[in-house]
Amino acid sequence: MDLQRRRYLISHLSRFQTVRELQRSQFFAQCRGEIEAMLGEAQVAHAGWTEPAERPFIRVAQWNIEKGRRLGRIIEALRSDPVLSAADILLLNEADRGMNRSGNVDVAGAVGDALRMHVVFGAAHIELTKGTGEERCVPGENGESLQGNAVLSRYPVVDAKVVSLPTCFEPFEFHEKRYGTRNCVWARLKVGQRFVWAGSTHLEVRNTPACRARQMAYLLETRPGGAADACILGGDLNCNGFPRGTFLRTLLSTARVVKGPPDAIRGQLRHPENGREPLFGAVRRAGFTWQGLNTSEATASSSIGNLEDAVFLPKPVVEWVRRRLESHEGYLWFKLDWLFGRNIRPADGAALSARSGVRSHDICGPNRISDHAPIWADFLLPADRPPDTGPAPPQLSRADATGRPE
Repeated sequence: MDLQRRRYLISHLSRFQTVRELQRSQFFAQCRGEIEAMLGEAQVAHAGWTEPAERPFIRVAQWNIEKGRRLGRIIEALRSDPVLSAADILLLNEADRGMNRSGNVDVAGAVGDALRMHVVFGAAHIELTKGTGEERCVPGENGESLQGNAVLSRYPVVDAKVVSLPTCFEPFEFHEKRYGTRNCVWARLKVGQRFVWAGSTHLEVRNTPACRARQMAYLLETRPGGAADACILGGDLNCNGFPRGTFLRTLLSTARVVKGPPDAIRGQLRHPENGREPLFGAVRRAGFTWQGLNTSEATASSSIGNLEDAVFLPKPVVEWVRRRLESHEGYLWFKLDWLFGRNIRPADGAALSARSGVRSHDICGPNRISDHAPIWADFLLPADRPPDTGPAPPQLSRADATGRPE
């Protein structure tokens, strides 16, 4: 699809106020196929040459790169950090493609080119604005207007798939207007004589923990591969432990933080797996583990003075809450980013100086690289398996896009 046609579709999408209004329109009846074709398929770009490390483990890093607005610094961090530069697989969230705020480039593709890695990208949303805050004031217009998740790999990509997740919140009717749904991008990688599925996902931040649990359960129920396949999954799960989006939810969440002992609240925010986020139950039931692959270090923070849900409370109440939360020094710190494994084990910490953790980066203020810190873990290679007796998995060309979500 050429850029002129794409801009025509996006400009007309932007004119509708609600999804219901859009779906009843003649425009949608005529153009739905073209609109949906912009989403839902895995776009694979093979690097001309890669150099996987020869060692008994796979290093995986995950990073919500905040749209890739500071792309040069992101690439420099991935090149120079002694842990991240040795990653065999990168799982990226919030990767722009053709957004004015990030230079109208293919962010995941640019990272892949710089690091000589294969790239699998899945667009989750068509962005119908230039973004939020200062992003709206940046001169210029969007190009492809996409944002999504990506898997980057030094190992060959032999298959790929995108799974669209159940909707918890309708972004088409929000001030940061978007068309699409949250998703998970899966890539099947050939690691020596073995195969590993790697997935990159980004769950919904608004609504409730129960809704995130439904998204995770669906993601794992529809994951590709068989029961015996090695599988790695990572992403920004937005597992903050709070229901959001209404006056009552905001009031109850605020009361919990205000009344709770500061140390107890800090512990809860860094350990959402201990009961506040039922998505971890879905992970466990699907046979995945997070033990040995994650630490309790915070990966993201929110300024108490700029919390989005403050709009649901009267200004005097907001000011009172800020004063009561002085013990938190102006920020709440969360463990939002996670790695999971199935049929693949964490590397032995006794043989390594460390096997998982968070890489320290400034995640607050105007000079940050991203509002999330990158995380990493080392996985032992899966056990050898006999050669496949059936046909070999198809080798995808650079322009290939594999099937829609089942």
